[in-house]
Amino acid sequence: MSKKLVVIGGVAAGMKTAAKAKRENPDWSVTVLEKGKDVSYAGCGLPYYIGEVIKKREEVVVKTPEQLKAWLGIDVLIQHEALKVDTTAKEVTVKDNTSGKIKVFAYDKLVFATGAVPFIPPVPGIDLPQVYTVREVVDADAIRAQLDKGNVREAVVVGGGFIGLEVAENLVLRGVKTTLVELLDQVLPGFDYEMAILVQKHLEENGLRVITGDKITSFVADEKGNLRAAVTPTQEIPCDLAVWATGVQPNTRLAQEAGVELGPTRAIKVNENMETNIPDVYAVGDCAENIHLVTGKPAWIPMGSTANKMGRVAALNLDGREGEGDFLRGVLGTTVVKLFDIKAGKTGLSELAAKKEGFDIETV
Repeated sequence: MSKKLVVIGGVAAGMKTAAKAKRENPDWSVTVLEKGKDVSYAGCGLPYYIGEVIKKREEVVVKTPEQLKAWLGIDVLIQHEALKVDTTAKEVTVKDNTSGKIKVFAYDKLVFATGAVPFIPPVPGIDLPQVYTVREVVDADAIRAQLDKGNVREAVVVGGGFIGLEVAENLVLRGVKTTLVELLDQVLPGFDYEMAILVQKHLEENGLRVITGDKITSFVADEKGNLRAAVTPTQEIPCDLAVWATGVQPNTRLAQEAGVELGPTRAIKVNENMETNIPDVYAVGDCAENIHLVTGKPAWIPMGSTANKMGRVAALNLDGREGEGDFLRGVLGTTVVKLFDIKAGKTGLSELAAKKEGFDIETV
C-alpha cells in the first residue's frame, strides 16, 4: 500500500533512509526536507575541499535535488525548514526559506535526520565575519573563497579533533601560517596520550604550530572590523581567518518539542530498529544515540559511517517487515584520520576510557 514518508534532514543518514526506502517501496511518496542549500554531500571531504585536494565543488556534492528526483523519484526540498511536528495529526509544518511560505506535509512515517550542530560558546568576537565553522558545503565555500582572495596570511584553528586537525593541515598545505589551539593537554581527544603526542610531533614537523592546554577567550578586530587576532589567557595570536571546531552536539530541539524522548547522551533514544518512543517516528544519524558494543551503554558517536547504517536500518523497518540485517545492535566508534604522512585510528575503548568504565585491562 502506498504511504507517505517524510524525512527531516538530508546528507548521510537522511538521504540513505530516503533512497533505500524508495528502492524497497517504489510506490511510496518520499519527501526530504532540508534546511540547507545542499542535501547530499561528503561532509568528511570538506577540509580537503578547502585545501584544494578536492578541486571542484561537484566532487563534494554527491547528488542534487534534480538528480535525486530523476534517479529515484524522491522529492527533495532544499531551504525548507521544519518548524513543528504534530505526531497526533501526523503533520510537519515547514517554512520555505526562499519564499517565506508556510507549508504542511502529511506523513505516514516520519524520520528525524536533523544531524548535529556546531558547539559555539558565547566567546566575544566569535561572530566576526572571518570566524567560521565547518559543517556544511557553504561553510567550506566561504573559507575557500577567503583563501582564494590571497589575503589570508595567518590562521587559527580552535579544537584538536578530526575536523580541526584536518582543516589545519589543509590550511598549511595552502601556504597559510596556522596555529591550532586545544583546551586539553593533547590533540585527538579520545586517543591515548602516548599516541596523540606522536601525531602532534608529526604535525609540528610539517609546519603546524600546536598549542595545548590553552583556550581562546576572545577574537579581536582591527579598526576596519576585520579579524586581527585570537586571544588566550596567556597570549594574542595574530590571524586573518579562524575556524571554530570544538565539536558538535545533537540537533534535537524539533524532536523534543514533538515529544520524542532523549537518551542519557542527550541524543534521541532509539531501539535497534531506529524507532523512537512515538509510533511511526524514527531517528537516524548524528541526532540519535546508539549502544556501545563494548560497554553495553548508550553512546553518542557522530560518524558518517554509522549514519549510513542507521539510515539503511530505518528504511528496512519502515514498512513493518522484519528480515535479516534489519537492525543495528550497536557501534564500536571506529575512527581513522590521515594528517600529512601519518595515520591514526582507533576502535572500541581507549585505555583511559576503559579504566573509567571499570575494566581490568592490560596495554602493550
